Amino acid sequence: MWEVTNNLTFANENFPYWCRFNATRLYFNVTDLDFCICNATIAADSDIAGVGVMTSIAGMALCTIVVALIPAYYDITVAQKARFRSLLWPCEDDANTLSMDSIARRDCIQELEANVNHQSQNERADRESSNIQESAGESNVDQEQPRHLALAETLLGNLCDLQLFTATAIVTAAFAQGANLSFYHQSFVLNYWWLTLNSFWASRQDEHWSSTQAQSQQKSTTTQGLETDEKRTVAGNIKALASRTDMLLRGDERFRSWFRRLLVFCCTAEFIVFAGLAIWKQDYGEWDALGPGRCYISHDKSTWQSDWFWLAGVCIYALIRLVILVSKTKIMLEAYSENLQDTEDWLFRKCIGRWVDFRAQIQRRGEIRHWGRGAAAAFCCFLVLALTTLIFSALIQFAAIWSFGDGFYALEVAFYIGMWAWSFYDIVDLKISNQHLLTEPETAWGFGQVLAVVLMGMIVFNLIDAFHGTKKTKAKVLGGR
Repeated sequence: MWEVTNNLTFANENFPYWCRFNATRLYFNVTDLDFCICNATIAADSDIAGVGVMTSIAGMALCTIVVALIPAYYDITVAQKARFRSLLWPCEDDANTLSMDSIARRDCIQELEANVNHQSQNERADRESSNIQESAGESNVDQEQPRHLALAETLLGNLCDLQLFTATAIVTAAFAQGANLSFYHQSFVLNYWWLTLNSFWASRQDEHWSSTQAQSQQKSTTTQGLETDEKRTVAGNIKALASRTDMLLRGDERFRSWFRRLLVFCCTAEFIVFAGLAIWKQDYGEWDALGPGRCYISHDKSTWQSDWFWLAGVCIYALIRLVILVSKTKIMLEAYSENLQDTEDWLFRKCIGRWVDFRAQIQRRGEIRHWGRGAAAAFCCFLVLALTTLIFSALIQFAAIWSFGDGFYALEVAFYIGMWAWSFYDIVDLKISNQHLLTEPETAWGFGQVLAVVLMGMIVFNLIDAFHGTKKTKAKVLGGR
């Protein structure tokens, strides 16, 4: 039994650590300040906090990140390299040989916009030489992906499917326990879902490519449907209605990708309800440092005041998932995203132009310390444009990471790694810090733990399916030529 006093002065002088539980005026002599956070028993539940469940969910999330490194490397070495080369090339050589008269400055700035089309043609030729080939159709050109990239993106979609059902199952199981679920196990469920969110984000790479891949197939199917005169029967009307609904919702996209996005939205909506109730109970309702199952010890203090912020972000993500379930709104958002990227490129070109203009002013003056009014104005314009471009790019990148759009994919993967490390730290910290509060060790290997570990074997089957899928796709493309 702890030593206790109602004298604050005595507690400060004689107790190395003391804490006061709830609203009482009793000061308890404790051996560790963690006891002030929670000093109550927690009923064990190995199907949620067992080592097998932890290993399975964290391992599959880590596997997703490893696979995502492949398109991230491709994005850096091919896509972003070509993009920045097209932005920097026009004045790359001219900046060193620019004359000091205004006519030459204007010519260089004009080259920033005039030579982009020429550079794009060169970049397309480079991409053809690096296995990004183009096969001509009747009225359009379909671009063939490198095999390793197609394999990675297909595997990302398969991993998302696997973790989608895992996340839905564990949140549903938490709901099923109701008030019997301890705050300790609530925190495990929350962190498990944050780990699976990485797969939801990463699977958007597969969704992007599936739209392009299914476009020609959908067009041919639609053409055949229009040419067929169906009889006005009940079955025909139902089939026509189903076809119109399918075109409205799915459009040119594969059904599997659209259905995955629907399930992701449902899983996210379920998590929002669960997380909102859990945050409310823990922060404002039923937290009790002496109540069994109503407290736990956590050393991650960053989440105490930011839970609602992260939940609001998840709500935005769910809203975007809901909006793009309709084909037309998805196309509108894609077009809006492309316009934002074009605006970003335009700002970048303007920055280069202002920098070239500033250097020309400096060369005219001869010495940097005698800038003059023109050079100072050019530098201010460059500085304002540079800051605007950085802020604009940061906003686009944040939107691409969190909900929708195209950004620098390597930064997205870096964000996934940070989210994984954060959630994994929280899980390990919860497991270690609360062991002495459990009524019994959570080492029992029941159906829940065994199933979670066995599901990791599905990764091998997903890899085989993705490999054979890309192999068949390549065979069809080569055969079509």
